[in-house]
Order: sequence, then C-alpha cells, then structure tokens
Amino acid sequence: MFSSSSTSLSRKDGAANGAPSASAPSHRSFLRSRNSSGSISNRSSRSGQSEKFDNAENHGNHHSDIISNTSNNPNTSYQSNDTASTDTTGDHEFHNANAERFLKKLKHTDSRASTTSTKGKSSATSSPTANTVPPPLPDSTTSDLFKKYGPIGKLLGTGASGSVNLVTAKDDPTQIFAVKKFRSRMPQESETDYKVKVKNEFKIGDYLKHENLICTIELIKDYSSKSSANSSSTSIKYYIVMEYCPYDFFNLVMSGLMSTEEVCCYFRQIVSGVAFLHENGLAHRDLKLDNCVVSEFGILKLIDFGSAVQFRKEITDPNASHDDLVDEQYTLVKAKGIVGSDPYLSPEVLASPSEGYDPRAADVWSVAVIFCCMILKRFPWKIPRISDPSYRSFVGAPSNASEDPVTVMQNSVSEMTVSSSVKSTRNGHHSQGPERLMRLLPEASRELVRRMLILDPANRILMADVLQDDFINSIEQCHMFVDDDNGNEIFVPVSNHTHHLVTEEDLQKLNQEKERVKKLKNAGMA
Repeated sequence: MFSSSSTSLSRKDGAANGAPSASAPSHRSFLRSRNSSGSISNRSSRSGQSEKFDNAENHGNHHSDIISNTSNNPNTSYQSNDTASTDTTGDHEFHNANAERFLKKLKHTDSRASTTSTKGKSSATSSPTANTVPPPLPDSTTSDLFKKYGPIGKLLGTGASGSVNLVTAKDDPTQIFAVKKFRSRMPQESETDYKVKVKNEFKIGDYLKHENLICTIELIKDYSSKSSANSSSTSIKYYIVMEYCPYDFFNLVMSGLMSTEEVCCYFRQIVSGVAFLHENGLAHRDLKLDNCVVSEFGILKLIDFGSAVQFRKEITDPNASHDDLVDEQYTLVKAKGIVGSDPYLSPEVLASPSEGYDPRAADVWSVAVIFCCMILKRFPWKIPRISDPSYRSFVGAPSNASEDPVTVMQNSVSEMTVSSSVKSTRNGHHSQGPERLMRLLPEASRELVRRMLILDPANRILMADVLQDDFINSIEQCHMFVDDDNGNEIFVPVSNHTHHLVTEEDLQKLNQEKERVKKLKNAGMA
C-alpha cells in the first residue's frame, strides 16, 4: 500500500469531479481543491487548472465550518468517499466565546527576541469551493484601505471566508503585504459570532509573535452605504493586512528539489510554530501543507487560524480536578466537530466529533502526516478509516475489521507499543502495521513519527515533548533573529542545506521539462 517512489505533479483542466464538499478546502492563490478521484489538486482560483499527486490513493476532502471561521459549526457536514456524517453539536459559539475571552486576557507574546519576526507578508483565508465568488474589492478611493495601501494588487486566492490580494504601503511601495477581505455575514450567522471570528483570526497573528507564525499587521473596517427608493443601510467590510510570504509550501514540496536536510529543517520549523501555539493554549486544528507559506529566506510560517481553538480553561474552584497533561491551573477543553482535510485528520476526530477530542493530539498527528508527505511526495492514506487500504495496512487491521474508529483504536496492533513484537513480515518485508510506513522514512525520524502517529490520543506524544526529542534537536534549522539594538531582522542560515524556493511558474516549467525528458526517453532519444 505504501510506495517509496516519488510521484510527479500533473495538471488537469476543469473543476473537481463529484459534488463539492460542504466546506472549503484551502487558502491562497494556490488554494487546493479536492476531487473524487482520490488526488490532491492545486487549482488556481483564476485559471481553473489543477495540480495533483499522480497517485490514486491520495485524496483531500476538506472539513471546516460552513461559516468558515468557526471552530465547530452545527451545520458542518462531513463527506468522504465512503460515508457522510453531519456534526450537529452546535458548539461553535461556545468555542468562539472562549477564544474571545482568552484573547482579551492574552498579552502580546513575542518569542522573537531569540527567534524572529517577519517582513514579507501573507494571508490566512479559507479555501475555495466550486461556487466561490471573490468578494468585491473596495470601490471607493475614500476607503480606509485605499488611503493606506492604494489600489488593490494581484489576487492571491479566494475562498469561503474571503479573498486575498497583494497590496503595497502607499508611502513606501517597496513594502509588500497581503490583505484578506472577509466575506459578508451569512444569513444563519449572528452579528456577534461573525465579528468574533474576524477578531480572533486577527488577534492570534497579532498577539502571538513567533518566526514560524504569520504576523498580522492591522485590522481595517470600511463602511459602505447602500440606498434604494425605500431604504438605506450601512455595511461594514473587514480587512486583515498581514505579512506577505511569496512561496507556497505545497509547490516547494512537489518540486522534488528538497534534500532530506531541507525537509527536516522545515519539519522542525513547523514543530516550533505549533509548539508555540500550544504553549499559549491554542490548537490550530487545520495543519497541512496548504496552510504553510515560506519567506524569501526559507522561513516557514503557519497561516489560517480560522479553526483554532483554546484548549485549556483556568480552574477557579480549588477543589476542582485538573488535567495533568495541561497544567495544574487548567482543565482541558475538548474540541468538537470535524475540521481539516481528510489525509491530515487524526482518527479520533472522525471517531467522536460530537463527544469532543483533545485538539493538541490532533495537531500532533497532522504534523506527522505533513512530514510523511514531505518525504513521500504523496499522502500515506486518503483518510484515516479502515475502508482506506493504506490506513488499514498501517493499523494492521484485517480487511473485514470494524469501521468504528474507536474499536480500531482499542484493538489495533499498532497500539501494542509499536515495537518489533507487532511487526508482521512477509518475504523480509512488512506486510502490515506501522513499520510498513516507517521504513520509508529517514531512520533517525522513525521513532518520533511512530509516537506522533499512535492511534490512541491519550498515548500520543505531546508537542512540547516533540520539541525536545533528540531527532528534532539534531536538525539544523534556519532562523530569523531580531537585532535587539536596532530591531532589524538577521537571517541565520545553516551549513548543511540551502532552500530551493519555487514559484507556481517555476513549478510549471519544472513539470514541463520532466514531461519533455519523459517523452524523449519513451522515444529512445534520451
């Protein structure tokens, strides 16, 4: 089920096959749309062309809130190749309210004295659906956005929660930013809930400063008036201006140019960013290649905090119990609802979306899948369900095993310490179990990835421990430091690798050249 051979990207015209998911896939100009053939595609919102893994086992249905910036929407529907379910928990307002209270109390947290800041600029928007129409841009030169940044530039992406464009500072055209315009409030959405989503997404990027998190610059409100023969009204449009990072991480991975050392550098950067979020009580919940962008120096940034949730609640009752894995002052707040893309989902998210799950553990699982994608150039499975052959092989379950993820977590051989005693071999190769996947990864990484992909979230390693792992600490990581004397950013590269930075156009040329060489070989001319 697991193949070690890398697969190249191909392009197909036209929209994704099958009915679109009820929620949007990804975020940027290179927003991913998923199709029913089981592939991950990279489709420009303007050209309609798509890039995808040439592997029939790869699939990426996206699950996020219908109203986009909510952590758990009661109308969220889950669709996959083999089943469909609907989360009707109705807890999205609870999560938004908790996050708002948390952000009100949160002081600016800046890790950049020793690691970072950001100068280029990027965005965080949800991704497009087949029917998404980019929201109109400011049509008046009197708008606050126009006054500060002038005319809107190139469209970077459009999605369920809005659209993202390039802008430049009016007083300094060399300063490039990305601006996200939020979509209008939906009919079923309260005004309060809508505003909370906008503020939360802005505040996370504003308050939490880390070299591996996208930095938001400002939140702009534009007022526009509408009048008719019978009435007049004033509407508010929200814009988040953020740093711009010119490179899409998906393209970098699929270029096939990255060395193992470069892959590991990015892996450590992702771990650092997620660990910083967790340290501050927040879980991302939608970690994937699409939600990473890269600066001109090879510094990776996590983006799109629209699904982030607060996972800890301060204990006010001295007699109340606490969660040892959180802190003696806090109790764990479980997340609810299916949020994310199929291949990156942890099994417990599908097992009990309405009962709740630890979002930290879900993040850890997603980061491990990202690492596998970087190494394999494809997904290890379409979706963590027994009906998926690759996932079934990973958990070591028979073909007639229960589809119930809870039963799988209880009975799977991969839960038996994932040691050599659970390896099933045939002709010297692992026929099933986690070792079938692990043997395709760099040897030094295998033990950590095993612990990150333990099926039972209660036994899965926490991100703080991932950060302290020997393999992680052995990785040479590029950094961007802030000079305490003058505030300037200083890039500190490492000696064992350089970063191959590839644009969408570069990737197209690479694929065209690969196709040309392939044709020559087939013709016996190369």
